[in-house]
Amino acid sequence: MELIHDFPEHFQCIITSKRNIGKSFLARYLVYLLIKENPKRFSYIRVFSNTAHINGDWSFLPDEYVKKGFQDDVVQTILKFQEKKVVEGGQESAPSCLLIYDDVIGGRSDD
Repeated sequence: MELIHDFPEHFQCIITSKRNIGKSFLARYLVYLLIKENPKRFSYIRVFSNTAHINGDWSFLPDEYVKKGFQDDVVQTILKFQEKKVVEGGQESAPSCLLIYDDVIGGRSDD
């Protein structure tokens, strides 16, 4: 798919619109295509979602990649790990990661 080939190696993407338009569907589809095109593109992936455990939206990813709700401790661990890698070997030594926040902004997690 041409769109996937146009994504730079390092990118940021925000998908926003009103409710029930398909934001989560689009995000899943893009991630699926990126992984299908190059399974080693991301060293690791973490999805934070208040709904994935209910609807199985991210079931094509291993369970350990999908976290219920936003988990600040996980994000802080990732940031510290990335920073350590950059300090040790420069920007290029940091593993590529994909962080997805799906249905966590403006909502709450029922822990």
